[in-house]
Amino acid sequence: MHKTDGSVIGLFFEVTAKPGHLDNYFTHVEKLKSELSKQKGLLWLQRYHALLDNNSLLSHQLWDHQDSIVAWRQNKAHRSAQTAGIKTHFQDYRIRIGERLRLGSIDELASGKQAESLNGKLMLSIHSNVALPKATFDDCGLIPSVFSTVIDPHNIITLSTIDDMAKAVFLTKTLDKSVIDKAELFLINRDYSMFDRDQAPRHDSLE
Repeated sequence: MHKTDGSVIGLFFEVTAKPGHLDNYFTHVEKLKSELSKQKGLLWLQRYHALLDNNSLLSHQLWDHQDSIVAWRQNKAHRSAQTAGIKTHFQDYRIRIGERLRLGSIDELASGKQAESLNGKLMLSIHSNVALPKATFDDCGLIPSVFSTVIDPHNIITLSTIDDMAKAVFLTKTLDKSVIDKAELFLINRDYSMFDRDQAPRHDSLE
């Protein structure tokens, strides 16, 4: 698994809609598609829904720089959708942002001298074609959040916060490699929610 050059920033926006408000949220998402397509710095975007919660969604984005995320946050159409979500449609949300440190196969995730020296809040992102066994994560002392894409139930992403790289090493030895497409490791430098605002931007809005 190669280290990246620091030019890719991951953004993970998890939202739980109020009961009966999910369709309203999708309406705002559709309206924002044209704005996003014109936004400089967006490298990749995929939307998922939680496997165990019909009201929870994940928007996973890759950006070229933190400044590009700031510019998107200041987009007028985006801010309007944010306001509607916070005031009317969201029960809660969580946003995590951080540099992508590694990208490659799960076998290579924790290899190399750098693995033991990684500090900070790490998040593992695993892309697979089937849901990975929760018991495997439990055995490693990790808590997985599992989502599949809105259009393809076999396109699955599993997110897990890592506080000890030894747990990640153990995980790589127990997972079925044949069902995993790729793995990514992010160093999270901002993590906040609708109610926990300690790491939120100065202006009261979503990323």
